[in-house]
Parts: sequence; structure tokens; C-alpha cells
Amino acid sequence: MNIEFQICGLIITCVLLFFYNSKRHLRIYSEKIFERVLGVTFIVLCFDITSVVAIECKEFLPTWFVELICKMYVFSLVFNIGVALMYIMADMVSERQHKKVFRGYIIFSILELVLIFALPIYIFREGRIVYTYGPSTSAAYSISFLSLIPILIITIAYRKRIYTRRWLAFVVWIGLWICAAVVQFFNSELLLVSFASSIGMVILYIVMENPEVNFNKKLNCFNSYALDKYLLYLYSHNTPFFVTSVSFENEMEERDEECIKQLIRIVHKNSHTYIFKELNMNFLLISKDEQEYRSVMKWIEEERAREGSTLKNNLFICMEDGLKAGSPKHLSALLGYFRSKYRINDMSEIYCLNDELIQEFLVQENVVEEIRRAIASDRVEVFYQPIYSTHVGRYTSAEALVRIRKEDGGLLSPGLFIPVAEKSGLIIELGEIIFEKTCRFLKENKPWEQGLEYVEINLSVLQCEQESLAGKLDVIMKRYDIAPNRINLEITETATLSAKKKLLKNMELLMESGCTFSLDDFGKGESNLMYIVEMPVSIIKLDYDMTKAYYRSDRAKSVLRSVVNMAHDMSLSVVAEGIETKAELDSMVSEGIDYIQGYYFSRPLPEKAFMQFISE
Repeated sequence: MNIEFQICGLIITCVLLFFYNSKRHLRIYSEKIFERVLGVTFIVLCFDITSVVAIECKEFLPTWFVELICKMYVFSLVFNIGVALMYIMADMVSERQHKKVFRGYIIFSILELVLIFALPIYIFREGRIVYTYGPSTSAAYSISFLSLIPILIITIAYRKRIYTRRWLAFVVWIGLWICAAVVQFFNSELLLVSFASSIGMVILYIVMENPEVNFNKKLNCFNSYALDKYLLYLYSHNTPFFVTSVSFENEMEERDEECIKQLIRIVHKNSHTYIFKELNMNFLLISKDEQEYRSVMKWIEEERAREGSTLKNNLFICMEDGLKAGSPKHLSALLGYFRSKYRINDMSEIYCLNDELIQEFLVQENVVEEIRRAIASDRVEVFYQPIYSTHVGRYTSAEALVRIRKEDGGLLSPGLFIPVAEKSGLIIELGEIIFEKTCRFLKENKPWEQGLEYVEINLSVLQCEQESLAGKLDVIMKRYDIAPNRINLEITETATLSAKKKLLKNMELLMESGCTFSLDDFGKGESNLMYIVEMPVSIIKLDYDMTKAYYRSDRAKSVLRSVVNMAHDMSLSVVAEGIETKAELDSMVSEGIDYIQGYYFSRPLPEKAFMQFISE
């Protein structure tokens, strides 16, 4: 019997079924469609083999039975091509749309079945050459050919919606079918069509549906690749889910690894609960079933309470409605945000994120997106606040302050976006934008012609940690032909804590070129007098709160006077910020403050308004 190729194809398909089902699956829609295609391919091969056997034994079997088996094979082949089309379309349309199309195809398949069974079929057998022909077979081949055309058109037309490797797999799969059909047409002895289908399934399995790529082999749990797919599925289908993040402080030791493996085994006992290993030492427990989730969390709590358990040393963050994060990207960012926030706290607690905490994060994320959009659309502006010299009785400098213009034309509060920019790292890009725009302002407006000696520009903590800071700033100043002595750079006490050596090196290079430095926010937090000793600054800027405390407390007055005397003894100038009234101005002048900054003189102003202000 001429069934060698079919038997090989059946064996290959059985091996695929075995390995595919040997691993746990996420049960997402694309996996279900692949299972259908694999199952139909198995059925086609079975009918193909059975039809050849029936033809070989037709002398012993009723004619109607042999024709029935042959028609079943012909129909299964046509149906397999249709299911292939459904599989390809699963990548291109939503699940809801796909289900509608699939239901429509089932109705169409019933019509195909009626047509194929209504028409007569004839059998040819001569030695090893065995095949069917006639109206029934012609109708089936015609339908198959007509089905292959839209498959090819859709695959080419929607190429951009499919990953390149997946697209190539589709094309090779369909190409194999066509080649096998052509070869079989010219050489009837080679029954290759169903065998080609099984080879195509091998290609799809390797390229797209291999469950091994979803697994962390060491721990036998899902990996970050599977997590991305699963979260995308949950959010796209608006499926409620529970989520718990488990974080290890450092690399897992042997006891930690055994404990997490035990947790994985507990999770695997539940059909709607999965555990994923993210990058680093973070694990994510996700469940669509509340009862299963509560059961697993109960085991975690009991295990953490057990003497000697390593789980009590890990950070657990729970969220009972993962959809509230809004998207996979936001969920990852949210958990990362609270991991950083709670890592320094009591690790024996299991932290549950309520609506208020989630809203706190979402507000921050919205601000981050607003900053990014503002940078992309050039809505980052520089305002300038004049600084008054008490010695010469005029404005001799100004501070450059970052402002973000919202899409509606209003301004985003600096108190809202600056802390967020610092946490997200966007402050580095903002800092560079402000420095360049300030240099351009100096070049275009030449404020020194109005008596302005220099402009103060803030350096963020993260900027100060960059070894390349001095070089970057020097390039920008040269680009706009700005003399470095027109720039005074403000650093904070915090900046000196995190990267003192890098900061000192940058300061040395910039001072050699002519820049000067101020120590900003002095008196805020835990001020350290050694900052003034060690940092080569020429100006000390008293913090707003310290200036205001002067008017409320005799102790604060004594501290301020001591700071001013100490600074003057070291040949340093002192700036008082936050001066809002004539009385405050007079008292600061009486204390020997060198420079005054505050609303008494002016709020921060846009470029044109600032130039008009100092010229008047």
C-alpha cells in the first residue's frame, strides 16, 4: 500500500502532539487555534491512510463505505486548508472578529460537506498508483485552490501586522502545500499533500508555537516572554485578574530556590493560576480565579509564618484588580515603582495596593508621559527670575527655571513634574534642554547689556553623576559662543552625596573654563558644613524654608546670621530666596545678605517678559 509518506506524517504529528501537550499552556486564543490546526492535521492523515487502505481492500468492503471514507478524506483536506486560513487570520484581527469569521467558515464548511458528498467520486487503482477523481474530487480541489488564493493575499497584504519570522513560517507552510499538490498532480504515485501538511506543522511549532520558549527550564515556570503574551491577552480581552509580585533581594541561594520551586508546584495544581519569572529576581503570580488565588496566597502566608522559611525575607506586593493598571507596560512600571518604595520597609509584610496607591502611581505615570510629549513637541520652556544685588542696587543675575507648557496652553506645576522627572531619569534630558535653551537665550538677547552678569542654571543629581557632564556643557557653550563666566551652575547638597568624586572632577574642568558654582538649598534637610569646605562654590543660596524660619524663630535668626558671617569669612556670597515683602527685604539687607531673590521683585518670567522687565 502506498501509505509510507502518510504514516511518516502521522508519526510526526503524534510526536508534535505529545511534546506540545507535555508542557503547561497559558490557554490564550492563539494557542487554542493552533491546537485545532494540529488536531485537524492529525484527522486528515488518519483519513488519508484509511482511504488508501479502504481502496486496497475494496473487494472486501461495500462500495458505498469505500466512497464514504474517500469523501471524508477529501473533505478533511479542504477543511484543513480553511482552518489554516483561520490560524493565519488570528494574528491579524481581534479575537471577537476572528470568532465571527470562524463561525461563518463552519457554516461554509457544512455547505462544502454537502456538496462533496452529493457529487459522485471515482477511484483509480493501478499498482501503487491510487487516487480519487470525478466531480466530488474536482469540487474539493477547486475549493482548496480558491481558499489558497485568499490565504496568500491576506498573508502578503497584512505582512506588517505579523512578526517577520511568523510571516516566513506562514509562507513556507502554504508553499509546501502548493508544491506537494503540484508534485502529486504530475506523479500520482507520490501522495504528498497530507505529509506536506505535517511538515508545515513542524515549521509552525518550531517558529511560533513551541511551548519551550515560554518556560524557564531551571525553575519549570513561565518566563518573561510568556508573561508579555499573557498580559497582552488579559488586557486586550478586559479579563479581570489577581496579581502578586514576589521579589528576592539578591541572587537566590539554594534554600530560596527550593522554596520558590515549592511555590511553583503549588501554583501548577491550579488550572487558572500561573507564575512567571521576570528579569532579575522578580516573580509574578497571576490568577483569573479568585478561589485559586486565595488558596495560593493562604499557602504563602502559612509558609512565611513557618520557622526558617526563606519566603519571609522576600517582598510581596498584591493587587486584586490588575486591570486597574491599564496596560502591561503600566502594570510593570507600577510594580517596579512600589518595589522601590517598599524595599527599604519591613520585608515581613505583604503589601496590598489599594485604589489610592494605584492612583498615586497613575498620576506619576501621566506626568511622565506629559514630560515625554513636551520634550518631543518642544513644549519645554525656560523662565527667568531676576536676582537683586544689595551692594550695587540692581539686578545682576537671574535663575533659569524649567517650565513645561501643557497641550492646552497652561503650565504644569514644577512641584509636580520635577520630582517625577528626577525619579524617572528624564531630568537628565530636561537639564540638557534647559542648558542649551539658556545658552541660546544669552546669545540672542545679550542680557549683559542690561547689567546682567550671569545666569544660574540648576544641575540635577543625576546630571552630576555623569562623567561626561563637563564635556557636554562645554560643547553647548561653544556652539552658542557663550563665555563660561556668563554661567553659574547650581548644585545641591544631595548631589554631592551620591557621586562626589565625579562631581568634583566636573566642577574642576568647568571652573578651569570659567564657570562658577553655587550651593543651592542650603539649610534644607540634613545640611553638612563640610559641603561648603569641600565644594569649590562661590555662592551659597539659603533654602526658602530657612529664610522663612528667620521671621518665626530667634534660633533661626541666630543660625542665619552665623551662616552669613561664616560665608563672608570664606569670601562666599549669600543669596536669600523666597523674599516676598518690603519688610523681608529690609531685614535681609540688614543681615548682610548679598543677593535677594523672590516674588517681591518678580515671579519667574518667560524670555521676552524677562528682557522687558530688566530693561525697564
